[in-house]
Amino acid sequence: MTKIRITPPWEGMRTPFNALIAAKPNHPILEVFKDQKEPPGKETRWHIEVSGRVVAASSEGYKNRADAIQNLIMLEQHIKWLRENGKLV
Repeated sequence: MTKIRITPPWEGMRTPFNALIAAKPNHPILEVFKDQKEPPGKETRWHIEVSGRVVAASSEGYKNRADAIQNLIMLEQHIKWLRENGKLV
């Protein structure tokens, strides 16, 4: 599986904040990748890992990376609305 790892923008930078993150390896990692279904690499998917475990994933494949990221942004907006309206418990 070819994965495109999207990591926090501060990763690789030498900052005190980066040292804090290194001390807590449980931060989420977003991966956007081409799936291996037939034909391989036809669709793009995303998932979020924490401590090596997938905790969220796209429910479908997308034609391109931009569509997969747009789906993730839409999910983020829905979660924000739920939180702001007291629906997230």
